[in-house]
Amino acid sequence: MALDEAQKAYLERVMGGYSAGRLRLRERQDEAADKADEAGLPVSGPSGAFGGRGSDPVSAISEYRAANTALTALTKLERKREPTAEEAQALSAIILKENRPALLVQNNSFAVPKVGEWTLLAEHKIALEKILPAVGRIEIKTESPLGYIGTGFLVAPDVILTNRHVARFFVESKSLEIQADLNPRIDYAQEYQVERFQIAAIRQALLVDDYWDLAALQVEWDEATPKLEPLPLAGSLPQPLKDGLVTSIGYPALDTSKSERIPVQMQVFDNIFEKKRLSPGYTLGRGETTSFGKTVRAVEHDCSTLGGNSGSCLYNLDSQSVVGLHFAGFYLVANYAVPTWELTKNPVLKNLGVTFV
Repeated sequence: MALDEAQKAYLERVMGGYSAGRLRLRERQDEAADKADEAGLPVSGPSGAFGGRGSDPVSAISEYRAANTALTALTKLERKREPTAEEAQALSAIILKENRPALLVQNNSFAVPKVGEWTLLAEHKIALEKILPAVGRIEIKTESPLGYIGTGFLVAPDVILTNRHVARFFVESKSLEIQADLNPRIDYAQEYQVERFQIAAIRQALLVDDYWDLAALQVEWDEATPKLEPLPLAGSLPQPLKDGLVTSIGYPALDTSKSERIPVQMQVFDNIFEKKRLSPGYTLGRGETTSFGKTVRAVEHDCSTLGGNSGSCLYNLDSQSVVGLHFAGFYLVANYAVPTWELTKNPVLKNLGVTFV
């Protein structure tokens, strides 16, 4: 996995600079060495001498060696040399897993990281737990083993937002006709190791935007409607837009399009995909990207997302409002979201009762 210049810059920024990255990698080495030493296992020796993850000491040895490989990559980058594919993978996996984690949501809650900058999520945990129930996994009846096509979130009592490229799997863009035989629905649960479902049928397409990658869909519960709070959308430019503290909430799916990226994904996401996750990060400002043949100025962010995150909300922790609708991303460069304040003049959304704050 060769790193281009944009990816190198991304990793350097996410780790907070090479010096901060080196310090944290050495701390990880020390922590892993202590665990292995307590069990009487050496951390040196040929790679693979202690295979698998059968015990904590064995995991500690693997962590030590991964940190050592990542340090080699970091040293090469500092010296303007190219790390090997293995070294680049080790560095990317460790930096992303710790600095841009993807936290599992279970029973509408999540575990706050115990180390690193994201311990700050503790002060936002109550607010975040209130919005987690409003985000769901969009599914259709299909022969595909995946069975779902993206993410959506509640913006009015019976209205969800998602991406146009998600909705087009079951919506005819011009007529707004739903393909009922595909049985489109949204499950607001789908959490890892939690046997809980909260399903609403998608009955009608209300809007398929002809500019932004956005669609509004009407949902209907088969039974009494649960008390889910719709999420408010930011109606004005967030201040600051650059370096705004945000989280993406959605359902990342393993991306198999490029095999060299799979090991990093497996490590960052602990080989658990298609379940609800909360991914913290920062907005990077506005940036141009292509969308349905047009160049648009989207909100850039660096939360850890994958394909199934299409339609995720980008929630600002300070304003407690959604500032973007995630729709695309480039690996180790940036992700892109529809800016919500650009939607305030949309008459359809106004008539649907969507709240802008």
